[in-house]
Amino acid sequence: MLSRRFLLIAFALSSFSIAALPTVAPAAQDLTATLVPTVTATVSAPTMQATQQSVPVDLAKLAKDIDNYLRIQKFIPGSTRQGSVYVQDLRSGQSITVNADVIYSGVSMMKIGVLVAFYRKFTTVTAAQANLIAKMMICSDNDASNALITLIGDGSSAKGLIAVTDIFHKLSLAHLVLGRPFLNVNPEGNNVSSNPQDADADTYNRATPDDLGSLIAAIYKCALADQSGGLAVFSDTLSPDKCRMIVHVMRADHLGALIEAGVPNSVPVAHKQGWDGETHGDAALIMTAGGDYVLTIILHQRTWLNHLTSFPAMSEVSRMVYNAYNPAHKLNATHAQPIPLACPITDSLLSDLQIGNAPLLK
Repeated sequence: MLSRRFLLIAFALSSFSIAALPTVAPAAQDLTATLVPTVTATVSAPTMQATQQSVPVDLAKLAKDIDNYLRIQKFIPGSTRQGSVYVQDLRSGQSITVNADVIYSGVSMMKIGVLVAFYRKFTTVTAAQANLIAKMMICSDNDASNALITLIGDGSSAKGLIAVTDIFHKLSLAHLVLGRPFLNVNPEGNNVSSNPQDADADTYNRATPDDLGSLIAAIYKCALADQSGGLAVFSDTLSPDKCRMIVHVMRADHLGALIEAGVPNSVPVAHKQGWDGETHGDAALIMTAGGDYVLTIILHQRTWLNHLTSFPAMSEVSRMVYNAYNPAHKLNATHAQPIPLACPITDSLLSDLQIGNAPLLK
């Protein structure tokens, strides 16, 4: 899997790196012919009682609006260019999935699971470990991520991966798979499924937006000491303080694009983005005046997905969700910023990681 820095450099170089590669789906597939208003979305039942007072969000309408928007952008379910979106309302526990049951490469979004596994194992954080965590979550550095996996496994990357997988299993997140260390090149051949329903997913690093979103929701509940959350099964080793630190680190990941560009600058976004040449995604916890929610977006196009198309589409979906939760304070337009080539790790974050200074979520 390509690191954030590697891909950002590729995007920033001459037009050769983008224009010389395919930016549309194969011509043999007529995408526009399927632009119909059929909604391929699921709406779950509530799983917890409301904890905030605000206007309920019409999730069914939101799902239809997102589905229609993605189709207009030619992300067509079941085609070689498709996308899925998951939203969970953290007041009610209700959720929606647009284009459900599609498995994608998990790319660097899977590093959220590595961070949870790290905090499940370790109580104190050394300076070296803090640096690795920051590099993994902010720089999306694959070498740092793999070093943490090896630490989790007491010197064995295989055992570290088993520890990460154990978290997924205990949370019943069956579609989250991390079966090998992170790669600095795209997998090829037998490592990639050719099934359109799998969206050409990497066999050893795969996810659905639903399961990534459910993992973030579990972190949120743990951070609030809510025993109804799935991470309560690890309450002996994974405390609310640790979960708040996970959110704190994810909030330090400032990209200025993707989901962040679809909410006001004043709204903190705890997220982890990830991408390779074909799959781009972002998984986030957003806490707003109108309500808290999880949003996960994954877009895919076989051979090459142009970030000039995918990044604005994810920002617009984010804006749609934010506005649904905050109808009295709508964001009129997305506000993407140029993605920084530098990796902004602050001394204050490294200090917080070492002393365990995890601020309250609100």
